[in-house]
Amino acid sequence: MAMPYALWSGGNSWCEYQLTTEADDLPAIRSLFEDPWFDGSQTIERVPIDLVPEPDSPRCDWSVSVRGWGQTLGYLDPETAQAWAPILRRVIASEFVPRTNGKIFARNYDSWDGGDEFSANVYINLGQPNEALPINDPPTLPYTLLPRSSIVQVTKEDLHTDVLLKFVPQAQGGHGVLFVTLHEQAPAASKSKPHVEVRIDDECIGQLTPQMSTRFLPMVRHLRDRGLITACWGDITGSAVAAEVRINGIKANEATDEVLNGFPVQLPRLVPELTDPMAYDLTAAAQLMRPNAPVKAMSRPVPPEPEDGAVVRFSRSNGRYAFAAVRRGHLWQTTSTSDWGAMREVMSWSELGARGRNFEQAIGWSDVGAQQHSLTSQKLAVVRFTIQGIYLAAINVADDGSSAGDWYTTITEAAEASLPFGDYASWSDIALYGQHIQVVTAWQGL
Repeated sequence: MAMPYALWSGGNSWCEYQLTTEADDLPAIRSLFEDPWFDGSQTIERVPIDLVPEPDSPRCDWSVSVRGWGQTLGYLDPETAQAWAPILRRVIASEFVPRTNGKIFARNYDSWDGGDEFSANVYINLGQPNEALPINDPPTLPYTLLPRSSIVQVTKEDLHTDVLLKFVPQAQGGHGVLFVTLHEQAPAASKSKPHVEVRIDDECIGQLTPQMSTRFLPMVRHLRDRGLITACWGDITGSAVAAEVRINGIKANEATDEVLNGFPVQLPRLVPELTDPMAYDLTAAAQLMRPNAPVKAMSRPVPPEPEDGAVVRFSRSNGRYAFAAVRRGHLWQTTSTSDWGAMREVMSWSELGARGRNFEQAIGWSDVGAQQHSLTSQKLAVVRFTIQGIYLAAINVADDGSSAGDWYTTITEAAEASLPFGDYASWSDIALYGQHIQVVTAWQGL
């Protein structure tokens, strides 16, 4: 598998480009979440994003898929894809995969008809094409590339205009990024302090101020003693007559032990830039550039069905609504008060198990005698009882701790006509007409 090449334009954490996601992309995006059936909203930060041209895609000749952890999350819009074609194809032709970073913000809610409403926004750190690849090649001598920190202006570029003008891009507004190297330079005058000389392709193009030099020199010397040149990100902006350069790299006081003594950070050399992006030889990456097969939509897993007579408690809409249900033969009677939408009065387990959330099965019971049990006044207390030999259950949704409570029962509309109350009751109704009343004392998650 090809190694990633980190695009220079993705060097910060700001993900400014919003991907247009289509319905076919959502299963792949959903699969990236640790729990694909989360309730509410979740965000995945710092997603490694690969930008892969797909020249055989039916979308367009410049089609670019956006892939996270190998899954296709969507595509760049056609205009953006064409603007990035020279960059991405050059990296692919060099047998690397263009990489940046992104984040995914997703929402998952229960729909009114029982399914899941999953949506997602994918943002990637794209930047500008003329800041994605360095104008020049990496240093030929051993070096390490510093992490970025803050921009520093190079001084005295006017003394090296003849060198600088060779690196000013002819297009793209005369702006581009490049490798620069930092070197300690002893002054000619013995009383002057050493300073940091800035070079491009080992040619001096300026220097840092004395004050700024002191912030880099301890690190430059340390790396030099390890046999390494100090390299960092730079950018150039210029015209036919003048140019200026800035650098971006951590200072000595910001350097970690990994930077100072760890493995050198080095970037590979890319194939030469071509004026025609279609001229790059992409043969070696043919398999990589094949469009991924669509990810199949997932079905929410259904917990195993409890035995006949079991009582369960569950919720919907991120816990906003709570229900109880009792198994009667091959069907379940629920505390729902309607016979339409996601929850109905009578349901099969395959329906109920897929639409409910956070199922618990009652595994402990206590008899409720003439005196009301202390548990029955608690919110989400569940009881079972019989009326006229009919096995029923009810759940208390009141949160005020009152003895009356707000009880919803498993009495169906069909049975309501022959019973003293229906799908809603107070505790006094249940205590008066119910027999063999028991309250749940222990639950077990399904």
